[in-house]
Amino acid sequence: MAFEVATKKEIRKLNWLNLVFYFSLILLLAAISSYFVLTYYLEETSSKITDLDKNITTQEKENNELITYLKGEEKLINDFSKIINEHKFTYQIFEAVEKITHPEIILKDFNFNPEGLVLSVSGTTTNFQALGQQSIILQEERSKPDSKEKIVIDFSLNTISYREGYIDFTLEIFLAPQVFNFKPQS
Repeated sequence: MAFEVATKKEIRKLNWLNLVFYFSLILLLAAISSYFVLTYYLEETSSKITDLDKNITTQEKENNELITYLKGEEKLINDFSKIINEHKFTYQIFEAVEKITHPEIILKDFNFNPEGLVLSVSGTTTNFQALGQQSIILQEERSKPDSKEKIVIDFSLNTISYREGYIDFTLEIFLAPQVFNFKPQS
């Protein structure tokens, strides 16, 4: 039997080069895996950004269409407001003239000039007293202070003629602008 001398294997101690090698290997593996993970998240984020850009573009287009539509509606509203504010409600002349007409006066012919707010009327009455009282009513109306209720600014009695018991006359009445303002029916 032969005896062999068993030699003990040398236990290697880790030296600093081995530590650096393994540390570098771990860092390399971490860097490679980080590259793939970050590439995946980059693509996912890029696709989300692209989708959001498409949504923003769509929303901007819809908003621009809505703004264009609303500007058109605003123009219509402003035009309508302008028309209403400048419109003269001429039908209110009859109500105003009725308030300032003497009961014995019969008005036959109306001619209205909207530019000068002048109403020319011809009428008839049976006596000069009613015509004089009509003149007094118009003078009182003319002397009212400016208010919403004022109807007459000025007037002139142009012609007077007598025929078979009747007195015919023509009268020009200069109306106050507020006569034509909109008054809601009550």
